Amino acid sequence: MILGYGVAGERGGVVLRVGTDSQDRERIPLEDGNGATAIAYGEDGAWVVNGVYDSLTRIDPVTRDAVEVAEVGAQPVAVAAGEGAVWVAHGLDRSLWRIDPDTLEKTGEATLTDPPTAIAIGFGRVWITSSTGNTVVVIDAAATTRLATISVEQSPRGI
Repeated sequence: MILGYGVAGERGGVVLRVGTDSQDRERIPLEDGNGATAIAYGEDGAWVVNGVYDSLTRIDPVTRDAVEVAEVGAQPVAVAAGEGAVWVAHGLDRSLWRIDPDTLEKTGEATLTDPPTAIAIGFGRVWITSSTGNTVVVIDAAATTRLATISVEQSPRGI
């Protein structure tokens, strides 16, 4: 399955699901989809953050319905799922939230020095890039604490 957001010609926000074998396409409508900024898959759902409505939407992978929406703070710009949580990075207040995927409650928060650009999960860590700060911040996923800030030479846009 391939997921994407922002389908041209659609009035409301949708996530586009494309089958990997058949290339069939399915539009999954989002209640507050206009303004979707990022999408991730894992922790029993597809997760979409919306920077206009400051929300996180969970799409059920079986029913393919947008089943839950939660407020997640100002200007979410990136999302990742893994290590038992959904991770939302905020550009306005430069923070990273750890969200429980079952309750959609915030269970941890880390302050970031620079505005975040992208998030990746792996090896018990959360990796956050900042294209304006030319950094990669490493967060311990269990404790939600900063382990390192790595300077890089050019604006990292993904990780």
